[in-house]
Amino acid sequence: GLYDAIVLAAAGLKRLGLVARIRQIIPPSLCLPAAGQGALGIEILKNDRRQIAAKIAFLNDPQTFLEVSAERAVSRALGGSCRVPLAAYCESAYGASSGRLLLRAVVAAVDGTKVIRAQAEEEIRTVVEAEQLGLVVSESLKEQGAIQLLGN
Repeated sequence: GLYDAIVLAAAGLKRLGLVARIRQIIPPSLCLPAAGQGALGIEILKNDRRQIAAKIAFLNDPQTFLEVSAERAVSRALGGSCRVPLAAYCESAYGASSGRLLLRAVVAAVDGTKVIRAQAEEEIRTVVEAEQLGLVVSESLKEQGAIQLLGN
């Protein structure tokens, strides 16, 4: 009774066995998530790096890694944090085998009075290319006034 509505991660609700409580999945076409949202991050102690990395390499999905690399490049370039109204979402443009990634990003004023958007699509094969795609999108946002909106 404390809320009229609440937005939660569907993945978390599924893990808790609360699938029946999900009323709607919000598609990225309606609301982009924060950069890297839903991606698994694993930290490894420096002295165990090679041995542990080899054991968990099967967890890495190369396509997801490229997509998240592009998203995080946008966030880094614009000084993203949990307190910044910045979203970035990258996905395969025509299926994973196409090699083309579509990266969309949004920056908003804290009070919601202004929203700016940018997107770019490129053929991406390496992390460096994915990060470059992120920089292209972040530059477009900067040209539209993102830095002023974010107060950086």
